[in-house]
Amino acid sequence: MLFPALSNEILNLAKEKADDAAIQVFAKNLKQLLLAKKELTDKAAKEFSNSTKAEEVARRASFGNEAKSIAFQRGSNQGAIDFD
Repeated sequence: MLFPALSNEILNLAKEKADDAAIQVFAKNLKQLLLAKKELTDKAAKEFSNSTKAEEVARRASFGNEAKSIAFQRGSNQGAIDFD
């Protein structure tokens, strides 16, 4: 009668200890992930702000000889891309 109660108590303590360790590992990993995401976001924002919208459209639309023409009006969000 005493053995099952002690066994359950020991298993519960081991589970609590494992849960606490898992939470600590998760918190550490989440912190690293969030910090890395912020660095990547900041880097991407800096690189994008260094180029103009027209340059970005031209870069994405340049498929070698397939790109026929790219027209873009600076200062607006409207542009036209023609392909053969």
